[in-house]
Formats: sequence, C-alpha cells, structure tokens
Amino acid sequence: MEILIFFAKKCAEKYKSIHKNTKIVFVTPYINDWLNDRRDYFENEYDEIIYPELESVPFRFAISKRNEWMAEHSDLVIAYVCVDFGGAYAFFKHAIRCNKEVVNIAKLGNIKNNEK
Repeated sequence: MEILIFFAKKCAEKYKSIHKNTKIVFVTPYINDWLNDRRDYFENEYDEIIYPELESVPFRFAISKRNEWMAEHSDLVIAYVCVDFGGAYAFFKHAIRCNKEVVNIAKLGNIKNNEK
C-alpha cells in the first residue's frame, strides 16, 4: 500500500509541475496520535491538510465518508482501480457520479463520466 501512496503522490507532483494552480492535499478521515506524531512530515509534504467534519460519522464509516467528501470536493480525481469492488472502486464510481474528471492510472487513460 505504501508504494501506491508514494506513486500517487509522485503522479500528483508531476501534474502540479505542469499545472501551477494545483494543490496537493492530504485529507484525513480522523485525527489520531499516528497523524499527530507525523504532523511535521505532512505539513512539509502537502500543500494543505484537511479534516472534513466527520465527528458524527461512526469510526468504521469514516474512511468511506472521507472518500465521498474527496470525490465531491475535487476538480480532478486520480485513482488506481483495477477491480470492480471495494472502497477504491466505490470512491471511483462516486467521483464519476459527481461528474468529476477521473483518471484511472491502473488503465493508463481517462475514464469518461458516462462509463459504467
């Protein structure tokens, strides 16, 4: 999983090098000791850290609700989805339903908003 996060961040950095108005944002589903212990790292590596207001969401649903929030608030979604099930797939489909531009790097191409 860490290699995918590294790869995704490198893709975002490459995109940002071409599109200067881009921000790389770390969106966390919850604030915990793990995040607080690494706060300096995240503040140095990302342009912004966002914690959507998810206090009323049960802990076990926080990641999926964070993913929905990200899809709804993003201009461009870069995803790595190679199966048609699971959390990443649900996020991917939600972004398409929200009419976002979605790039699935697993397919190495653009996924159109009307794709099923």
